[in-house]
Amino acid sequence: MAATAKSSDPVTLIEQAYNFGHEDEGVWLEGVARGFHAVLPKRGLRGVHTYIYRRSGPTQIAMERNCLIEAKRLPTQEELRGLVARHIQSYPKTAIRIFQSRSLAWFGDLDPEFWNSPSVEARDQYSLADSLLLNSSDATGLGCMTNLYFDKRVVVPKARQESLSRAGAHVVAALRIRRAMAGRVLSPNDAEAVLSPSGRIEEASGGAKTRVARDALRDATVAMDRARGRLRRSEPERAVALWKVLVAARWSLLDHFDGDGRRYVVAYCNATELAPHERLTPREHQVVALATQGHSNKSIAYELGISISTVGVLLGRAARRLGVNSRAALIRTFEGQRLYTAT
Repeated sequence: MAATAKSSDPVTLIEQAYNFGHEDEGVWLEGVARGFHAVLPKRGLRGVHTYIYRRSGPTQIAMERNCLIEAKRLPTQEELRGLVARHIQSYPKTAIRIFQSRSLAWFGDLDPEFWNSPSVEARDQYSLADSLLLNSSDATGLGCMTNLYFDKRVVVPKARQESLSRAGAHVVAALRIRRAMAGRVLSPNDAEAVLSPSGRIEEASGGAKTRVARDALRDATVAMDRARGRLRRSEPERAVALWKVLVAARWSLLDHFDGDGRRYVVAYCNATELAPHERLTPREHQVVALATQGHSNKSIAYELGISISTVGVLLGRAARRLGVNSRAALIRTFEGQRLYTAT
C-alpha cells in the first residue's frame, strides 16, 4: 500500500524560510531541507537533497549550493551533486504540478527525456521506489529544488501538492532577501512600511505611502496573521493560500521585534529586478518572465499578490506588444530574446 502524507503544517516551512537568524546560507538551506522533511511523508524516506540553482537562459542552469539530510543508503552529498549536474539541463523551467510516470511521482513538469536521465539511473542503482521533487523559481531564474527519495510508493493529496508549491515560492522569495541583505541584519530602516500585527500602519515611505498600498499592506498583514494562527492546524492549505508571497508584486512581509520584544511586521521591497525592455512595462515583463519559467496564471497571481484576471490582462498586453497571439509564441519570443536575466 502506498504511503500517504498525513496532515501537517506547511506554514511552519514558510516561517522557516523567513528565518534569517543565521547569516550562513548553507545553514539556512539545511533549515529549508528540514522544513520540507517535516511536512512530507516519512515512511520509507531515504534522504532529502535540497539545492539552489540559477537559470540564465533556456538551457543554461548551474547549481550554486546543495545539502543532503537524513541520508540512508544513498550517494554522498557530492555524488548527488554530480548526479544532478549531469541532467540538470533537462529540468523544467519551474515545477508546480504533479507529474507521475513509472514508479516515480515528481513535483514537476518534466520532459520525457528526463526519464532517461541519471535520476532513473539513481532509482535503479539505489533501489528507490519513488521520489518527490519540489521546484520553485522566480522571474530571474533563481530557484530552489528539493528531492526526497523513498523506498516506498508515496501519494501526496492534491491540496497538499498545491500548498507545498506555494511554500516553495516563499522559499525563493526568502532567498532573494537573504542575498540582497548580504549577511546584514534586517531592520525597519530597510522597510518601506512598518505595521502592527493588526495591520495598523506605523510608518510608511516611498511607494507604501499611497492609500491603495496602505490598504493592500493592511489586508495582507491581517491575512498573514490569520494563516499563522489556529487556521494553520485546522485548515493548513487555506492558511498557506492566505499568505501571499508578495503584496502588490512588491513587498514581502517579515517579522521584526523591537528591544522590548514587541512584534511588528515590516514590508520589505522584494520585487524581482529584471533587465529593462523597451516594449514591455516592468509589470508585464515580470509576469511574462514567470510564465516563461512555466508558472501558471494561478501561481503567478499567488507569487505576486495580484488577481488571476490581472495576470491574464498583463500577458495579453505583452503578447500584443511583442506581436504574437498565443502564450506559446509569447514564451518563445521572450526566451529567444533572453529577457529574464536580472539586472
